[in-house]
Amino acid sequence: MRVGSILSVSFCMNKIPVSKISRISEEFLAGTLKTAKLAAELHITRRTVARRVAKLKRLAAAFPDKLQDLSFNPPRQPREKTQLYRDLIGILPVLVDRAATPCLYAESLWAEYRKIYPQGYGKFWFEHHYRAWRASNQVCRFYNQRVRVISPEDDAILQKWRSAGSREQWKKATVILGSFAGRTLAELMGQVEKTRPTLLEWIENYKNGGLRKLDLQPYTTCPALLEGVRLKQENLTRLLHQAPKLHGFNRTSWRVEDLVTAYQAVYNLPISRSCVLENLHKMGLGYYKSRELLTSPDPDFREKLGHIKHILRNLGEHERFFSVDEYGPFAIKLKTGRSFTRERQTVPQVQKSKGCVVLIAALELSRNQVSHFYSYKKNTDQMIRLLDLLLEEYRDTEKLYLSWDCASFHAAKKLYARRDEINSEAYRLQHRTPLVEFAPLPVSAQFLNVIESVFSGLARAVIHNSNYGSAEECRAAIDRHFMERNRHFREHPRRAGNKIWGQELVAPEFHEGRHTKSLSAMRGAR
Repeated sequence: MRVGSILSVSFCMNKIPVSKISRISEEFLAGTLKTAKLAAELHITRRTVARRVAKLKRLAAAFPDKLQDLSFNPPRQPREKTQLYRDLIGILPVLVDRAATPCLYAESLWAEYRKIYPQGYGKFWFEHHYRAWRASNQVCRFYNQRVRVISPEDDAILQKWRSAGSREQWKKATVILGSFAGRTLAELMGQVEKTRPTLLEWIENYKNGGLRKLDLQPYTTCPALLEGVRLKQENLTRLLHQAPKLHGFNRTSWRVEDLVTAYQAVYNLPISRSCVLENLHKMGLGYYKSRELLTSPDPDFREKLGHIKHILRNLGEHERFFSVDEYGPFAIKLKTGRSFTRERQTVPQVQKSKGCVVLIAALELSRNQVSHFYSYKKNTDQMIRLLDLLLEEYRDTEKLYLSWDCASFHAAKKLYARRDEINSEAYRLQHRTPLVEFAPLPVSAQFLNVIESVFSGLARAVIHNSNYGSAEECRAAIDRHFMERNRHFREHPRRAGNKIWGQELVAPEFHEGRHTKSLSAMRGAR
């Protein structure tokens, strides 16, 4: 008998206390073990002692250095595959290819197997090994329904479909080529997001009629139905060309409910509200309200956004990501805003300015800290000044990422030359500064700039409803706001709703589904 088989019983599966096992081991190692006497002392049977001694003898033969280690478990030796198992694994591919049913059922396969091997596995163990074989070989239950032949001409067309603009053609090409390659239906279903019956239908159609049966058939509609739709749209157009007052409605513009009532009264035909809306939509008509639309026309929008997300997901402990922007210039004068008052306050339209403020700031996202300074203009020199300020404040870091919108002075050659100078090995050795990398936002995507949310909170806190006497007084208020804000977030990493900066437009974090810029806040600061 093999040692691995003898020692396969684990010592950790004991039904007697460890202290008694230890006593048996001590007596065995000392050579003073007397089975009957020790069994009486430990209040166990002599058979239990004899079994433990037999295991210790086997352990002494195989692992003599592990005799005193009660927690040691002898390693299991893999069992050799029996001839019965090898016969089953060898015959399973043949049984699967011979299967007459469209789906591979274990019961019918077992019946064929027993015809070949009458003394083979029973149904339970056959199904167990069959499922394991299917999983390891990626054979699904619909294996026999797969596409077995694809002509070179069809293969060329299917390859074009996979790279074509039509998503439906891509799905069908992926299913046919995947089925031919032996991929499972479950895998294909997850990729093309279609149900199993749909995939089986496509595969069967191709096997029976080739690509001709896979082509998208044009949708046809009954001519009488099309004529009825055209007539409804013409009648609605006539009504829309007339004023609602002509039909007894005291309104300057049509409502859907009024169109339904007028249509039924004029044409004596039933029509529903949903039918009116659907036909108006088909005609390209609808209710629109003019509004300020924030949209980025950048063709590389997804690539730039993905690059920024990749940086944020993989931001290291000694790396910092900054959202950079400018606030202003805005004049120091009496500002409008929302406040608790008894009556509506008025602000003179024409006021004498007491000064002008331009704020340039950078928000460090991982620790929510704002670095800022003031200027009289916005240009490339101020961006270089901000870059030098950040290099000084974050000298102990390894890399700085700066993200800003696509203003002309953010992409100036002078600024990029300064970045290259800072990243040079000689400069870094002399000044011991971190690396710098720019991560610009997409064109016209300032609504993604995270610091805009901080500026909105700043405007609501110290700009709106203000009447500072000078630019210096306004700068002092801004400095205090950012000082308190930075201290708060150093002490409390989570924002608190009872703080003024808890009332910012959105949380200051990068999120493509949010508008961080408040139009009303920016208008109030002008």
